[in-house]
Amino acid sequence: MGLLLLVTSVLGLFNALYLTGLHFLGSQTCAVSGCSAVLSSSFSQIMGVPVALLGLSYFSAIVYLVYRLIQFPDDESANRKSLHWIILLSIPSTLVCVGLVLVQAILIKSFCPFCLANSGFVILVLGITFVLWRRVTADSIIKRPDFGASFNGIVVAMIVPVVWFVSYAILTDLSGSAGGANRTAGVIGGEKISLRVLDQDIRSDLFKLEKQIFSARKQALAMRILDAEAFRRKTSRDGLVFQEVESIARVSEQEVESFYKMNVRQLPKGTTKEEVERKIEQHLLQAKQKVLYKALVEKLFVVHGVESQIPRPTLVEVAPNPDGSYHKGDLSAPVTIIKFADYQCGYCAKTNLEIKALLKRYPDKIRVVFRHFPLDGHPYSREAAYAAECAGKQGRFWKMTDKIFNKQSILDGGVVDKMARDLDLTMPAFRSCLKDSKIHAKVAADLEAGEYVGIRSTPSLIINGEFFVGLPDADVISQIIENAER
Repeated sequence: MGLLLLVTSVLGLFNALYLTGLHFLGSQTCAVSGCSAVLSSSFSQIMGVPVALLGLSYFSAIVYLVYRLIQFPDDESANRKSLHWIILLSIPSTLVCVGLVLVQAILIKSFCPFCLANSGFVILVLGITFVLWRRVTADSIIKRPDFGASFNGIVVAMIVPVVWFVSYAILTDLSGSAGGANRTAGVIGGEKISLRVLDQDIRSDLFKLEKQIFSARKQALAMRILDAEAFRRKTSRDGLVFQEVESIARVSEQEVESFYKMNVRQLPKGTTKEEVERKIEQHLLQAKQKVLYKALVEKLFVVHGVESQIPRPTLVEVAPNPDGSYHKGDLSAPVTIIKFADYQCGYCAKTNLEIKALLKRYPDKIRVVFRHFPLDGHPYSREAAYAAECAGKQGRFWKMTDKIFNKQSILDGGVVDKMARDLDLTMPAFRSCLKDSKIHAKVAADLEAGEYVGIRSTPSLIINGEFFVGLPDADVISQIIENAER
């Protein structure tokens, strides 16, 4: 039991250390969205002291006391004193933990899994200690211990403030540096507004910026590799690219002819091949050069033994299929696309067609989940979302979705009702469903989830945790699939 108590307290110590880091340095490293809501709330501190830091001090003291138990297993007097101190520290800590769990459930309405784990470790420490106490002594556990003569008491009294003061000093200094999420950005009406709160307001913008930074760094690393290879071959970077890319890429007349025939319907009526031949050739040439350039860089990564360690953009954590959100594709597919869409959004209708084509191209590699994001400026989008959900109750969600997107410019109650009849829905059940509060709540929950991660426009896609406005290019999709399958 002593070893189990030690393992529990050590795990609690590391968990508390991680939570303390999240509190001071920002919750971006937390893989669950609930962390941000809990850590940015006023309940994350008690009288100005971070709860995570109190937990770190508690577990530091407990680890020491458990170590004393294991070090002197046969000293009943020493064991009794150690257990007295563990119980003394754990009972109020347990009460605080229970209170904080209730706060998360009732007031914050969001859970931080690491906070819950911390509470679990505290309660487990108290439970194991009670069991050990029964083994060590038959005395009442509420018997007043001899704290004045306890060496443990002196050490614990030193450990708690020292751990608290040192941790607070170091982490406050770190969080006060540029980029620290707890750094005050401004004071409005006496209320301090932290960078973390502002970052929450502009999460989608930050995701885009992180992707731009990642791409720029990746390109800069590629330039370095090209320079290294050019130096080895005693040429310039431009000379290397010309040799490996530009001198090889060629476009035949047959390719131009084929491209023209495939896309002639998208050109202005009466456009001849001769009028666009040069543009088509340049388009196809650039596409080929892009493929060759990418292959060259990937090859040089291997040749020079370079492994990219550039930090990837922060992943967006959104539950892919809450409350039975409708999806297409293989459930075990390596790539999940979560699409937040508005039924009156023109680009959403276009993306709907593009995703259907994508599913045909990668039937076993992509799963698409539809989530609603009705915008305020579109008067019928919320009602259209209710209609799609109610059609889904009768197994016609995707068919209703296609119909709504096809007729999105003339949506109103009568049009949607006709769509339902065209789909052979049971009309009394459909009309009753449109008024169902559970359907309204489901659409509202989708909207809230999108707003939480910073979505402000549609279509917004989250592909394996990466944020996109609209469907990315085919080569980006291909790269995402390739990365997911590694």
